[in-house]
Amino acid sequence: MFCKVVCFSIFGSIFLSLAHSQDEDAITKLQNAVLVLQHRVSVTEAQLEKTQTRLTQADVKLQQAEMNAAALKTQLAKEGKEIQRLKNSYTNNSGTTFVHWGRTSCPGTPSTTLVYSGAVGGTIMIPARRECQPGWTKEYEGYLMTSYESHAGKKLFTCVDENPEVARGSFEDKNGALMYRVIAQCGSLQCPNYVQGRELTCVVCTK
Repeated sequence: MFCKVVCFSIFGSIFLSLAHSQDEDAITKLQNAVLVLQHRVSVTEAQLEKTQTRLTQADVKLQQAEMNAAALKTQLAKEGKEIQRLKNSYTNNSGTTFVHWGRTSCPGTPSTTLVYSGAVGGTIMIPARRECQPGWTKEYEGYLMTSYESHAGKKLFTCVDENPEVARGSFEDKNGALMYRVIAQCGSLQCPNYVQGRELTCVVCTK
């Protein structure tokens, strides 16, 4: 009877010792797992914080971009109004200069103003004069010039300033496009008022 009790007690102690050891291993594993989870949570929270910071910065940039876009739209609208104003001003104040060939007066419309009446050499300046009509601005005066009479091609009459500038660097005579002063020829022109053999002056006027 004694032997049975002792044996049972020894077996019970061994069993309790094994159970206690298994519990400690399980607790250690759980503790390690908790530590791993806590680390992961910390890392995730740090990543979320960084993401939130980036989202905040992106939101600030987006708001700034929207403000810039609104300012540009406002500026564009102002520029559009200014362009339209200039177009309207140009349309209301602009005109066209033309030659009424074969007549000494303008067409009978109220929108035309006589600038010059007489012989016109294919230009819109006033030849054989040095002054503009009343109400017009004198830009410059000079001499009526064109290519030589025997040169081929059309004759373009140009009012060249009486004090022409020299083109620097052009020192060689290549006999290129040459211009000569126009000389009055009675018969082609009415003499008087023109004088035979005299160089024709000219004036350029604006209004």
